[in-house]
Amino acid sequence: MTKPTFDQNPVFRLRPDLMPSDGLFDAADVDLVWNTSQDPETGQVIVCDVTLDFWPTVVRDAKTGGPLYQARREEWTTNWRASYGCSVEGWLTGTDPLATPEGLFGQWLLRDRFASQAEMRRALGEMARIRECGWARAMLAGYQSREPEADESQDEG
Repeated sequence: MTKPTFDQNPVFRLRPDLMPSDGLFDAADVDLVWNTSQDPETGQVIVCDVTLDFWPTVVRDAKTGGPLYQARREEWTTNWRASYGCSVEGWLTGTDPLATPEGLFGQWLLRDRFASQAEMRRALGEMARIRECGWARAMLAGYQSREPEADESQDEG
């Protein structure tokens, strides 16, 4: 089954008025969702399918059972095994170093592992959609600026 992509989030369809004009989302209004598997030899967690889940306060505060809440639950959140962000108490409070986008990415990078380089780049791209994650945009820009050189050196080899 193909996982929904970021732009298929039901919030965008049912509440387009909530889309930020600059395309960047406040960290306080996002969850990050992903899937995991486990390396059978090492037991290490393998991360894939990282996607930004825009879940703004105005929607979270709405009564559960409303059309947006139901659509999100039925069409969206059932596609991932793990999530962390605004829907978790302590997100961005400073009490837990993992309760930030950079803390979460660091955990995936240093404790867990990505399923592939492409999955790591995907996760970085999703982080780059967060307003406070200039670090992710800078890393992604640096990564992308080096890709053609790597491709050229492989062609020569």
